[in-house]
Amino acid sequence: FFHHVKHSLFGGRLGASQIEGMQATLDYWEWRHSDKPLHYLAYIFATDKRESDHTMQPVEEGATRLSGTKLRKWQRALRYYPWYGRGKPQTTWKRNYETIDRLFAVGCVANPDILLDLKVSTKVMVEGMLAGIWTGHKLADYWDGNTFDFEGARRIINGTDVAELIAGYAQSFLVAL
Repeated sequence: FFHHVKHSLFGGRLGASQIEGMQATLDYWEWRHSDKPLHYLAYIFATDKRESDHTMQPVEEGATRLSGTKLRKWQRALRYYPWYGRGKPQTTWKRNYETIDRLFAVGCVANPDILLDLKVSTKVMVEGMLAGIWTGHKLADYWDGNTFDFEGARRIINGTDVAELIAGYAQSFLVAL
């Protein structure tokens, strides 16, 4: 798996933290959802790659291009502050933090940064995409029993932005799996 994704999706370079992030997802999937189609897991990985800016780790919105005071100033200017993007995918808006707390009891309303914890973020990403917590769309909506609509599935997280790009990632992850 790691050899294939290293060469097909990460330009021949794969760091320890990227491997750690993907391993956390593989372990969680095997523990909770190994009976579900691998197409789902491939799409979860593809979303993670995009939403984490290829780090495969939970990240804060804006942190891959800004840091320190500039990052905090930028985040405070967001209309949904302090509920800016955190995690693997980027959870935004208070209602989404409340939904996550209601379903998974992780304490992210009181402590939004808990979504930066790898285990918490992995659980939220997998279970959230299965349940459709961000937009009402879920992985099963894009599976007909034989094929998976990798482009349409972007609606699970964020409309159709970069849907074709993420679909390409998903195809490569599926081959690796």
